[in-house]
Amino acid sequence: MLLLFETPSGFAVFRFCGSLINPPRSLEDIWLNFADSNTAKGVVLLMEFQTFEDKSSAINQNTGVSERLAEMIRAWLPGKKMAVGKPEYKEIIEERLVSISSCFTYTFEQL
Repeated sequence: MLLLFETPSGFAVFRFCGSLINPPRSLEDIWLNFADSNTAKGVVLLMEFQTFEDKSSAINQNTGVSERLAEMIRAWLPGKKMAVGKPEYKEIIEERLVSISSCFTYTFEQL
C-alpha cells in the first residue's frame, strides 16, 4: 500500500506493508513496527518526496490538485491503493483526479 504524507515542506509517497493495518487498533498497534530502525526499514520505504513552497496551492478545495502533485500521485498508483492523511485531501483527489478515485480507500482516521 502507498501513503501520501504531508510534511512541513512538501509531500512524500511512502510504500508500506498494508497488512499491518488491522482494525480496530491499527493506529495504536502500527507504531510497534517502528520501535527500532531495523524493524521500520522492513515496514516503510520512501518512494518520492517533493517540496512545495506553498502547499496550499498544491492541493485545496478551490483549485484542486496542482499538476505537479497530480503527476506525483499518478506515477505511483497503477495497481495500488493509497492512503492520505486528511479526509478533505481524499475528497479533493477523488473529485479532481477521477481516473484514480477508486485507489483512495483510506484516510488516517479510517485506519
